[in-house]
Amino acid sequence: MAYLKQTEKTNNFLEVLVRDHRRYMPIMEYLDNLTQQESELSWQERERIALEVSKANGAEFCIGIHRGVLRAFESQEIGIGEDSMKPILAFVNKLVKASSHITKEDIEAVKKGGWSDQTVEDIIGLVSAITIYDILANGFGFKASLPKEVFEEMGKGTIEAGGFVAQFRSFIKQ
Repeated sequence: MAYLKQTEKTNNFLEVLVRDHRRYMPIMEYLDNLTQQESELSWQERERIALEVSKANGAEFCIGIHRGVLRAFESQEIGIGEDSMKPILAFVNKLVKASSHITKEDIEAVKKGGWSDQTVEDIIGLVSAITIYDILANGFGFKASLPKEVFEEMGKGTIEAGGFVAQFRSFIKQ
């Protein structure tokens, strides 16, 4: 349920973004930059991080999107090493819930998991981008109002399109 007059006729969060796409495209480009650039983290691992961020922020609609993308990766039989993700996910949760309390020890814990300084930077950037979307979705009042299958199709479409910007542009053209 949308809270604002200008969004009351929209059925989901993506419709809000498409409705005012010039305003939101730069954020989408920022997200694509963070998920598509070269990194030690695979796109799937970055989606796993995104899911963790959205869970911590209670952003139901965004959780649905990230789960849809992850399911699409699973259908391609691409896996994530959950053990290698443990220090990252602990860092992500602290970054979301208490970013002012991040310490050098928190970063060192990620690095002890075999990750580089650049990967820590990638994680911080990704958490910031996903948090922007989570706040938008929650602030506008959108919950996971679409069926699971729709989120899965959106996830598959995002992977096939090669990223969020290309998928977003396909919605704008519709």
